[in-house]
Amino acid sequence: MSDTTSLPTPSKKTSAAAMVIAALCVVMVLGAVALGNKVRAREASLAETQAQLAEAQAGSVQLQTQLDAAKNAATQLQRQLAAVKTKSEAQVNEAKAALANAMAEFDASKAESSLLQKQLNESKAVEDQLQTQADDAKTELSQLQKQLDDANTAAAKVQAKLEEASSQVREQKLKLEDAQTQINQLKWARPKN
Repeated sequence: MSDTTSLPTPSKKTSAAAMVIAALCVVMVLGAVALGNKVRAREASLAETQAQLAEAQAGSVQLQTQLDAAKNAATQLQRQLAAVKTKSEAQVNEAKAALANAMAEFDASKAESSLLQKQLNESKAVEDQLQTQADDAKTELSQLQKQLDDANTAAAKVQAKLEEASSQVREQKLKLEDAQTQINQLKWARPKN
């Protein structure tokens, strides 16, 4: 008889934990990328609102349209902020569910244990980056809120000018309607050859 010895196999619990942690890190990376994109989109939206407010002060005919755009952008920013908070909570719940699924499927993943260890190390680095990005995002959100408050204050100042401009627009519309009526009368009065 020949003497055979088998190599020890990695612990099922250790491999499952590594697999679960790697899956959790991937989910967190995707969440951080989505959060970063939304923050950049909010910054662009706020910059557009400020530009519209500046244009509103320069031209009385466009004041009503620009004020509405500033209010819509502020409302959109608040909705996006609420959506980011809701999405973050959903991502945490999804990560917990992914962890539970990974634990249940671990028996079939013994061959992938070394790959999962490497992914775990990479995910730790990504997690550190995501934490930094999350901190930066909190700072940016605070700045956006301040800018939103400033935009609302500016919108209130513009409101008085807007009411005056609206009155002027009504007068101009009446003049335009009178002119159109006169043009129509001239067209009908002109003899046709």
